[in-house]
Amino acid sequence: MNKLRFLSLVIFSLISLSVFSQNLVTTTPTDLFNCTGTATLDATNVDTLSIVWQEIAALQSVIPSAETSAINLCEGSYMVTFNLNGVVTTEYFSITTPFCVMTANISGSNPFDSLMCNGSASVIPTSGTAPFTYLWFGSNGETTPSINNLCPGYYC
Repeated sequence: MNKLRFLSLVIFSLISLSVFSQNLVTTTPTDLFNCTGTATLDATNVDTLSIVWQEIAALQSVIPSAETSAINLCEGSYMVTFNLNGVVTTEYFSITTPFCVMTANISGSNPFDSLMCNGSASVIPTSGTAPFTYLWFGSNGETTPSINNLCPGYYC
């Protein structure tokens, strides 16, 4: 019985030695509206012709294969498959974007009562790069930094 345990430990050790992990470096897009993310695979011991980049989505994007880097990546989940020392390997990764790339001071006033439409809201950016654009949801689609004559409700 002791010989069987020893044998299974040796087999496990041999199998675990064949698992490879390759260094994969990613960068995030600069904002929600630009697909500027990248992923770069360390090509040490990799057959570069075997590299296949893929987006994991219902409609996959076209990413050139046989390249050590994928560029112009949007937010999403991806995978890269490659031949590393004779072993087909797949690495999974995600590209995420910053939730908010600016900050702002928001102020407003509530309507006097539930029947009046005399509320207001204003936003003043405190970071980011001007010029700024505005679009208020929940109102009439105003595009100014301040809106007035608001009825009770939610605005964004």
